[in-house]
Amino acid sequence: MRIRIVFSLKNRGAYVPFHHQFLLAQTVKGLVMLGGKSEFFGFNQYNFSGLKGQIKISRKGLHFYSSRITLVFSSSSKEFIDYFISVLFAQKELLIGNLQLIPESHENEEIVTVGETVKFLCISPIVLLPASFNDEQSKRFVSPEIDEFSDLLYDNTMSRMEASGKFPADKLANFYNAPIEDLPKLIPIYRYNG
Repeated sequence: MRIRIVFSLKNRGAYVPFHHQFLLAQTVKGLVMLGGKSEFFGFNQYNFSGLKGQIKISRKGLHFYSSRITLVFSSSSKEFIDYFISVLFAQKELLIGNLQLIPESHENEEIVTVGETVKFLCISPIVLLPASFNDEQSKRFVSPEIDEFSDLLYDNTMSRMEASGKFPADKLANFYNAPIEDLPKLIPIYRYNG
């Protein structure tokens, strides 16, 4: 499931750092904890975009000048999305960087149709390693041109597939043992609604 969240910007011209996803991640984790549902405290099966709106760039980062800012948030768990939305919209205001955001509305995004050939474009860094506090190892850049990148991406994808609960153990075992070039033949198109 994928939703678009719309915020009103209270202080036009305020800014966030260029790579502000870590601020969004902290905000999401804080909201999840604030809601008090312990079954979601360690939940990490979600993704989100950067903040979108009319911006100008300066040395400080991205200055937002639009009256509304959007964020796309996705998860395969509708229960988690519903929980997150309820906690988010219980807040009168959020502070992300210097932005004072007021949750205004949300709407479901249309499901992307995946055909025979699909090209995906990533405009944000891909997180290959789980991060922990003060862990420089997980913050390092891994070049997409080396084998370590594809190994980490493969392992990360397999662990997320396992955590989703949508694949039986015997299927996952086949995926782990298969050469990477055979995976498209083994995995029927996985329609991830996020």
